[in-house]
Amino acid sequence: MIDLENSPAPDDMFSVGNAFWVLITGNYVFIGTEYVEEQQVIMTKEQLLYVLEQYKAFLEGDYNDPNNPPDPIDVEFIAEGQEAIDIYNGLPNSHLVPYAC
Repeated sequence: MIDLENSPAPDDMFSVGNAFWVLITGNYVFIGTEYVEEQQVIMTKEQLLYVLEQYKAFLEGDYNDPNNPPDPIDVEFIAEGQEAIDIYNGLPNSHLVPYAC
């Protein structure tokens, strides 16, 4: 697992693949796709780490057991859709969402 809090990754583009983008500037993480505007979010690094910890617990459980269904994953974010793009693009030192320019 990546230690995001102590990652040597610079602010900027953190990961790209199949039209999905993860951009980090300061304490903010933008996750988006080029194809579905509603499926873009901006969150803090802490919010992302919280989601990843819950996902890790899900993967470690027996999610195929119908008598013990997994807990839902609680996802918090600052904004979604065009609002997330606008907030990210307005951050100091942001290099902008490439497909929204």
